[in-house]
Amino acid sequence: RVMRHLGRVTGTAISWHVLRHAWATDFARAVLMGVHDGTHDADRNLEAMKALLIEQLRELGGWSLTSTMPMYYAGVAIKEDADRLLSARQSERAARILAMQQEQRAGQFDTHLHAESDKW
Repeated sequence: RVMRHLGRVTGTAISWHVLRHAWATDFARAVLMGVHDGTHDADRNLEAMKALLIEQLRELGGWSLTSTMPMYYAGVAIKEDADRLLSARQSERAARILAMQQEQRAGQFDTHLHAESDKW
């Protein structure tokens, strides 16, 4: 009854399954953010992060030892995190390349100006 009432109030279909899914996804993301900012004790080793995530999800989410759901949510969060880090790294690299190209063009322009001024 609670879920139906919340669904009517919010105008969305809400179920315990949806809430558990949202919680597990957000929790996994939060643990990874904690690893990055030093809140959680795990090195940047992918296997250590995944094991920590699976253990915490299993314990707090109430999944059995044989359930694969904690592994699923850990995998999704790690993939999202890796995609975010890769995108940031690619953006930084693109910015460095663009800056180098602009410096090269500026140098070529200066060389061209000096050549033209020598003619006068």
